[in-house]
Amino acid sequence: MKTRALDLGLVLLVLPIVVPFLIGLALMVRLSSPGPVLLRLDCQGPDGRSFRQYRFRSVHTDARARQFRALTDPGAAPGGDPRLTAVGRMMIRSGLNRLPQVVNVLLGQMSFFGPETAQAGIRPGMSQGGFWRGA
Repeated sequence: MKTRALDLGLVLLVLPIVVPFLIGLALMVRLSSPGPVLLRLDCQGPDGRSFRQYRFRSVHTDARARQFRALTDPGAAPGGDPRLTAVGRMMIRSGLNRLPQVVNVLLGQMSFFGPETAQAGIRPGMSQGGFWRGA
């Protein structure tokens, strides 16, 4: 119960500061590439309950095709992850893609304190990132 009170207090404290960033980042995502602004992930909390986690979309809508082309095209330029948008790359490096999770904390689905949530169907420590994420 103390953790929930701390979460609510912290959310109410930072929400006025975070909202302008949320709006600005949403506009950047929208203008950088077509597709939805938010990514919705089905996750499980430490208590086993499922919920939908929100993040800013950081990949192109055709990310799988871009990954396949990069892996199969001998002329593809080596380097960064071809799935990421320019804005997405910046957001992931800075962690700003996770800023919408403040809504999950406000709804009581996540906590600022305690164990991390797991994406449904993926064992802890696993990643869907593949080659570029080192998994």
